[in-house]
Amino acid sequence: MAIYTVHLLEESKLTISGGGQLDGVTQGDGSHMLGRTVTINSGPTQAIQVTDGSASNSDNNFADNDGNQSLTNTISIDEDGDGIQETYGAGTRIEAEFQFVMRDPVTGATYRVLAVNIRNSSPAYGTVEGIAFVNEVPPQNVALQVISAQEGPSNSGGGAVAGANTVPFCVTHGTLIETDQGPRPVQDLQAGDLVQTLDNGFAPVLALFSCELGPEALSENPKLHPVLIRAGRLGRGLPKRDLWVSRQHRMLVSSKVAGRMFGLKDVLIPAIKLTQMPGIRVDSRAQSVTYFHILMADHQVIYAEGAPTETLHTGPGVLETMPPETVAELHRLFPDLMAQIDPQTAKPVPPLPKQKRLVSRLRKNRQPLLDEA
Repeated sequence: MAIYTVHLLEESKLTISGGGQLDGVTQGDGSHMLGRTVTINSGPTQAIQVTDGSASNSDNNFADNDGNQSLTNTISIDEDGDGIQETYGAGTRIEAEFQFVMRDPVTGATYRVLAVNIRNSSPAYGTVEGIAFVNEVPPQNVALQVISAQEGPSNSGGGAVAGANTVPFCVTHGTLIETDQGPRPVQDLQAGDLVQTLDNGFAPVLALFSCELGPEALSENPKLHPVLIRAGRLGRGLPKRDLWVSRQHRMLVSSKVAGRMFGLKDVLIPAIKLTQMPGIRVDSRAQSVTYFHILMADHQVIYAEGAPTETLHTGPGVLETMPPETVAELHRLFPDLMAQIDPQTAKPVPPLPKQKRLVSRLRKNRQPLLDEA
């Protein structure tokens, strides 16, 4: 007997075009999803433990039509988005009712998705409570096109899905970075790729680093939760989509108010200091997060979801927040860069008290963080 985790995103966190729904009602092969779009509006996913197999047979695959799959514990989910929690008891059967593939119209990337059915309905395939992502999480706030659908995966063969291969919604995964090839997901960037900068045209990436934090790490240190910047809340209609960054990750503030305070209109302010502004807050609901660090030869302002933000700054204050193994790798790969005592930032960073004062003034006067260019 095996116990594994399936990461469920409730249907209430999705928008399906044409007023559609995940429920098949009269069939369980997902054919009703073809031609529709699915937009992920929010996270996080919910980690659900599944008991699978029998006393004599351990089964790690999350499949369709598997009578041995059941909830390990009682769970509650808001599947309808009405704020009312539906409760399902331990031992309730659960399965991957059908599966479908979604395509991102911006990047062309495809994503495999399982429709999760908690078997409390008649007919048994009549309801689907949410979805689970296989191996990779699609971007948020994009109308993803359903290009194929079929019955759920079997328990064996090439199409089988191990429970461990359903992945949590990592909030920074899929963030689009402006490059010479157009917007690209941050996780796809490689050394040598050219990224658009504010002041220096297209400049090459030296390296990309990532740090994945799960529920345990976020629970032990709540300050690791990301800051969520809602679409359009910086000003100029930016970011184009919801954007998540770490608390100390700095965003460009471009304002006449900053010009009067510091003699320069453009300054860099940590995201946590921007949470005074409407539509910007710490996302304490995130169950997991993957932070990506883009290293370039010099500190630069680049564009994430269209919003100006910084690349990795190798100053001591930043390095202290990174995993020791990442810092060691930086020293090993880029000894000359790391030998700089306190490298210059792309734009000035005001002293901490003045950062708070700037944001307070902008909020009080109902001014955006990014003036109209």
